[in-house]
Amino acid sequence: MKKLLTTILFLSLAAFAAKGKTATATADSDKAILHVTAKDYKDRIYKGETIQFVGRTSKITIEGKTDANGSFDAELPRGETYDILFQSLSGPYNCGEVKVPANAGEGTWTVQFENSVYELKNVLFDTGKATLRSESNKELNKLVEGLQKQDTLKIEIAGHTDNQGGADYNNKLSQARAESVRAYLIEHGIKAERITAKGYGFMQPVADNSSERGRAQNRRTEVHILNLNRD
Repeated sequence: MKKLLTTILFLSLAAFAAKGKTATATADSDKAILHVTAKDYKDRIYKGETIQFVGRTSKITIEGKTDANGSFDAELPRGETYDILFQSLSGPYNCGEVKVPANAGEGTWTVQFENSVYELKNVLFDTGKATLRSESNKELNKLVEGLQKQDTLKIEIAGHTDNQGGADYNNKLSQARAESVRAYLIEHGIKAERITAKGYGFMQPVADNSSERGRAQNRRTEVHILNLNRD
């Protein structure tokens, strides 16, 4: 079975041109220009998205926010590899890397929103129950903040279980857990009409249920974005 992605990002990079082969007048002598564009899978632009480039050696952070055209320019010091962080609904997500050669001049980077599924990594429940554990608050508060900033998004909270127990038991448990997360979001100011909850039981595993490690991966809570177009 195809594994669900835990991010909604698909990244592609056009090779940097060598210094001097393209216009680099706005870049410092030790920097290359990267033209960044954010789109969804239907080529609709994404406005107001924050993307960071963090140097692995230098640890410097260059941050940009997409404009009305879904774009921004970043000036990156040459000779460095950068981790790329996208500010998802639940916080920063490492979505890849870009290498800037020492002779780089100018390049382009497209951030394309291909999938619409986030996995909430630290949302935990009591065993066999739908009671949220206090350790979940930090992750859920990030989701609340993200939904407040992107106030046109509508989402589904999707609950998933492993295959221990019968189908009816797991369907009810996953539904109750999804509803618990929905209730938390509503209690913290997100409008009820923006959130639905659905339990999928053990019908959509992302790992092999024959091992404890696999079962732990299958016990998860996801956010499904229902309206990708933010224009």
